[in-house]
Amino acid sequence: GHVYTHDVREYLDEQQSLFGNHEDGKEVYDTAGGHRAVQVEDLTEAKIKLKYMHELTSEIMKSQHDRMHRVRAHDADARRGAAELGRSSKFETLLYVIITGVQVYTVHKWLLGSTLLGK
Repeated sequence: GHVYTHDVREYLDEQQSLFGNHEDGKEVYDTAGGHRAVQVEDLTEAKIKLKYMHELTSEIMKSQHDRMHRVRAHDADARRGAAELGRSSKFETLLYVIITGVQVYTVHKWLLGSTLLGK
């Protein structure tokens, strides 16, 4: 036969005292403790409430998962936008530097070649 550990035996005894031996939904009293054991109707009601709580927690978990997915998607979009903004800013700055350099060179050559300024 099977020999239970102390923990398992204690758990089984506790289950026996809580749920007792029910027959057709009649109350059964634990002879050792003298308290009322659980009825079948109580178990049915508990199962209904447990099912409702399971559905509710599943819905909450799905909602949280959807929100987290949306947050990650927005975060990825923001990172891509920031990277694109950084690249375009660097390109603009480089373009302005090149244009300014060409303008300075052109004005310098024009001023050196101009005879109107007293040269």
